[in-house]
Amino acid sequence: MCERYSSFEHKTKVPTKSEEKCPCEFCGGLFVPRPQTKNPRACDKTSCQKARQKANEREWRETNQPQRPPEYFAAQRKQRFKRLLELIEKICNWLTVGSRMRGEAFPVKNFRPIFIRFFQGLGIRCVNKLCHANNYLE
Repeated sequence: MCERYSSFEHKTKVPTKSEEKCPCEFCGGLFVPRPQTKNPRACDKTSCQKARQKANEREWRETNQPQRPPEYFAAQRKQRFKRLLELIEKICNWLTVGSRMRGEAFPVKNFRPIFIRFFQGLGIRCVNKLCHANNYLE
């Protein structure tokens, strides 16, 4: 309670627009919204903010459906996998050349499936960043 007002004045004071409480969509509690917010929906609780964010993302996805057909995304996945296989072939060639220079045999057939699993788990975007940062694919 503010010290400026007596207890009677504070209880009978008419709240201004900035002090009006709004109901939270997610927990049902009342909260004082920030004046910068046009349409307040959620209180300051972390769980309500996360629920609000998920609701916003869901609403956005519903209104902004992808304009491309599913075949496009399947083709993109296939193309990424093809680039991944090309990178794995380069790595296997580098290892083969290096092992020949040392006079050792490198079992490429054994390592190719291991590389495929590793790079698929890592993700093609991460692999591309790594390779382009070190100029391996140029």
